[in-house]
Amino acid sequence: MKKTIAQKRREQVIKLASLNLNGISPTNEEIAAAAKLMNAFYRYAAYDMRLFRIENSEELYYKNTVEKMRAHREKWLDKLNARFAGYGLHISYAWILPRICRYTNEHGAESGDIIETYFYNIDI
Repeated sequence: MKKTIAQKRREQVIKLASLNLNGISPTNEEIAAAAKLMNAFYRYAAYDMRLFRIENSEELYYKNTVEKMRAHREKWLDKLNARFAGYGLHISYAWILPRICRYTNEHGAESGDIIETYFYNIDI
């Protein structure tokens, strides 16, 4: 049976909660903390997509609004990266969608997606 996006997201929450536990099952508190972080990530991604659409629309683009939204996005990204750093991860971009990766060496090479991200209704 095909899994729903919600089921796939839940699996990734458990994977995130388990990252630094060396095979030990995460507690309910660790899963709840990982779920809260992933929910914040998905809210950030939706905000980022909204900003992308505004930036690329003549009808919606207002310089002051866009500048405020960009500043807010950068602060939010910094906060999320600080939280993901606790798991040894960071947010990176592949095209316009954010993804969750791990640095693999001191030169900043990335390992690819460590936590898979599942989005609803992506239409660009």
